Amino acid sequence: MANLHLLPFKPLAKYPHLVGSDIPVWDTFVRKFPDLFDLVTYDLHVGVGLAPIDSVGDRLQNMWTTLTQKRIDAVATSDHQTFVIEVKERPGLPAPLWCG
Repeated sequence: MANLHLLPFKPLAKYPHLVGSDIPVWDTFVRKFPDLFDLVTYDLHVGVGLAPIDSVGDRLQNMWTTLTQKRIDAVATSDHQTFVIEVKERPGLPAPLWCG
């Protein structure tokens, strides 16, 4: 597993990886439920990504793999429980925990 950059669950000036309408949704959620979680990590890369063609160098291979991995918006912990969070203004079927 990759090294996690765990942060306290609190409002931030900038939330890593979140863009557009996801930012106010998440910020409102964090401010409304400040004691819900203890720690959070953002932009967690998961999976192996796609394999690049062999003719590119190591640097481009690593970039390609990183860019093609799935990403989780936030993973939060509370009382030894872990929550996978996808932040969306309007969730669809794949959103496991909606914070809109």
